[in-house]
This record gives sequence, C-alpha cells and structure tokens, in this order.
Amino acid sequence: MGEAFLSAKKERFDHDRDNAVRKEFKAGNLLSLLPDILTDEYRCRLTSPEYKPTVGDRVVVASLNSARVEVLHRNVIIGHVLTHDAAKLRQLLTTSTFMMLAAEVRSIGKLTPTFVIAVEIPVE
Repeated sequence: MGEAFLSAKKERFDHDRDNAVRKEFKAGNLLSLLPDILTDEYRCRLTSPEYKPTVGDRVVVASLNSARVEVLHRNVIIGHVLTHDAAKLRQLLTTSTFMMLAAEVRSIGKLTPTFVIAVEIPVE
C-alpha cells in the first residue's frame, strides 16, 4: 500500500517538475537578450607606414571602393584585406545591411607586413 502511494506521488511530482522546466526554458533571460555573433578570421596587409597595430586593437572593415576592402583604425586606413579573403568579405558586406563591420586584431606577422583580424558578423 505504501509503494502505490509513493508511486502516485512520484508521477505527479515528475509531471510538475517537467512542466516547470519547460516553462523556465521558454522564459527570457539575460543571455537570450544578447545578439548572436559569429567571428571569422581574415588576413590583411599593412599599408600604413605610420601605424602598426597591436594584438587586441579594435578596427573597422569597410568596402569604401570596389577595388579593396580596407581596414581602418581611428578613421585612418591602415591596411587592406588580402584578395582571396576580400572576396568572401565583400560578398558579406554587399548582401547584408551593414556597410562596416567591427573586428579585432588577432595576430601580427613578424617577418611580413601582415596581420590577422577577427571580424564580428552579426546574425540577423
């Protein structure tokens, strides 16, 4: 008799707990309010003789003309994305509603005037 009572209570408890968990998953929280952001890395050539970026610098990537995708730091063009990577990035810039994308310098070439940036691609 005691086992039947406990079994019935257990089923009701499990059912209520499952409903509570479903309700919690549907509720919004601080993490659900943040936009999803993807990052992709692109290789760039440094063209500015006055400025050499450091790892962690925040830069902007924009296609100001149809020939290149420029990298800007504090509104000064410091380089451009290499041709192979620029084709992918230019396609992203033309198909999205964004004219510029935020990026971060990830590494700097020691022997060549190149650097790698990580572009933050907003997910719409």
